[in-house]
Amino acid sequence: MDPLFWLWLVALGLPVGLWLLRPLGKTEGDAVSDREQRLSALLAEKDAIMTALAELEMDYRSGRVPEADYREQRAALMERGAAVLKELEALQAEETEAASAPAAHLSAASPAEAPAPTATVEPRPTDGRDLEDDIEALLRTRRQVQQARYVGFCPSCGAALRVGHRFCPLCGAEVPSALRKKRTKARRRR
Repeated sequence: MDPLFWLWLVALGLPVGLWLLRPLGKTEGDAVSDREQRLSALLAEKDAIMTALAELEMDYRSGRVPEADYREQRAALMERGAAVLKELEALQAEETEAASAPAAHLSAASPAEAPAPTATVEPRPTDGRDLEDDIEALLRTRRQVQQARYVGFCPSCGAALRVGHRFCPLCGAEVPSALRKKRTKARRRR
C-alpha cells in the first residue's frame, strides 16, 4: 500500500476517533446535579407560564378567546404557576439551608473565628393567595415592558417598530414623526 494512504488514514482517523471517545473522558464534576436541572426546568416552566398568561390575556382582549375559555385557561395556568412557584421556593429554601449548614458547622468548631450570622429566609404561608399575587405582579410588569417596547407599526410594510427606531428594520422606511412623538409623550407621563 501507498504510504500516502496511511498518512491520510491517520490524519483523518485520529481526530474522528478522539471526537467519538470524548464522552468517555468526562468526569463527574462536569455533570449537572439533579437539583440544578430541576431548578432550571422550573425556571423555564415559570417563564413559559408567564408567556402563556400574557398571550392568553392579549387574545382575550382582542376578542379571539371567548370569556368562558379565557377564565378556564387562566385558572389552569394560575394553578400550575402557583405549583411551580411553590416548588421554586422549596428548592431555594433548601439551597439557603445547605449554604447555612457549613457555616454553622464551622462556627461550632472555632467560635472565635465564626462568620457573621446570615439572614434566613422565612417560609411564607402557602395559602395560594400570595402566589397568585406574585404571578399577577409578574404579569403586570411583563405587560408594562411589552407596552414600552413597541411604538407602532411601519406604514410601508407593517413591521413592528421598537423604541429608538428611526427607520423600519425590514423595509428601511423612515419612522413617521407622529410615532416618535407618541413615544416621548408616553415617557413624560411616567
